Amino acid sequence: APETVSVSAAVADAIRSVELDPTVATVGSHSYPNVNGTIQLDAAIVEVSPGRHRCGAVMALEGYPGAIDAAFAVMESCQHRILVGSGAKAFLESEGFHPSVAPIPTALERPVAVLPEEDAGRPQPQPGDDHDTVGIIAVRNGVLSVGCSTSGKRAKLSGRVGDSPIFGSGLYAEPGVGGAVATGDGDKICSFPLTFSAVSLM
Repeated sequence: APETVSVSAAVADAIRSVELDPTVATVGSHSYPNVNGTIQLDAAIVEVSPGRHRCGAVMALEGYPGAIDAAFAVMESCQHRILVGSGAKAFLESEGFHPSVAPIPTALERPVAVLPEEDAGRPQPQPGDDHDTVGIIAVRNGVLSVGCSTSGKRAKLSGRVGDSPIFGSGLYAEPGVGGAVATGDGDKICSFPLTFSAVSLM
């Protein structure tokens, strides 16, 4: 990334590319909706350096093509660290974000994504692959950033939040030590400070 781009902005850029990828059914604008047929997105980002620890997260965000930019905006411009649902949406509107107007399929209509032919060598999604997370860790000049984004489980209950946007559970970073991001069954992972524990053991 150019020196003018912060390490956290680079992490957000990388995650956004996955959120906007139509072959990915578990992150961003092409995600599996919840049981009500609504896509609700979660994302978080952390940036640490010696003597500094910044973070931002959004949960149950609706109407936007992705959530990492929203989490980044919370970190950069909001007095709070976590915003949820309609409150997150109101903040984003005040920051000049515009909702997506793309039609949203219902949970039962959303097919399992099929990767392009050029990716035929990669593992193909299988029925039952109903949840996943994109996580990125990057470091430059002593600044460490960790970010993640997800839509959670397919046909989840409205308002369900897993581990991804919870600091210390879905992601964590400690300056001079390292960072960690989790993926898997968020309902189990968020029962523990999983990523905090991983970084503590580094």
